[in-house]
Amino acid sequence: NAGDFAGAIESLRALMSARPDDTRARVRYIDLYIQMGDESDLMEDYLQLARIFIRKGSIIEATQTFERLLTLHPDVAICREEFVQFLFEQGQVHRAVEETRVLVDLLEAGQNDAGAARALDRALNYAPEELDLRERLADIHLRTNHRGMALETYRSLARHYEHNNDTPRLIRVIERIVRIDGLNVEFRQRLADLYHREGMIEQANEQYSLLADQYAEAGLYDLAEHQYRRML
Repeated sequence: NAGDFAGAIESLRALMSARPDDTRARVRYIDLYIQMGDESDLMEDYLQLARIFIRKGSIIEATQTFERLLTLHPDVAICREEFVQFLFEQGQVHRAVEETRVLVDLLEAGQNDAGAARALDRALNYAPEELDLRERLADIHLRTNHRGMALETYRSLARHYEHNNDTPRLIRVIERIVRIDGLNVEFRQRLADLYHREGMIEQANEQYSLLADQYAEAGLYDLAEHQYRRML
């Protein structure tokens, strides 16, 4: 009955308070609570249980606890944050990277750019080859007015995408470089030539025209004329 339930719950709470690392008491508490209450109320209890399992080296049990927690609370960033950190520490880099993508989506949806940047930095420390994460980090730097950091990252990405012959992504990051550094004729030239090569003639001509104007303003009339000729 309800009285027996309440009494058992209180007894287990007292036991957990006296013995905070007793996983059996906490699991029993959770199981009992679920019988008469809403399991979604147990977010903090599941988090505490996962932390205890980690301290005890019970990796399978910790993983299962986090998985249950995220089934109940898929949109709570702190739950996924702790799971991601746990996965990286256990060397489960691929899964941690996938969970990081979900975490960053949650943090950006909540306008927590600083938290999203920290999550991406951590992931890139373990998996620097994940270029999409590096690009997302650069986008956050740009959005938060860290233009120098954004520019440095986009330039690095441009080198990678060029090496990989990934033209769509190369165009995308060079567009951002030119948006940040409008006087950079080297990257504007590369962007114009990429547009032209990909048959994007209108976009190419716009860049050739801007280049011609920049060269003419600098008194480099031969170079300006060359850009105008590219538009013919």
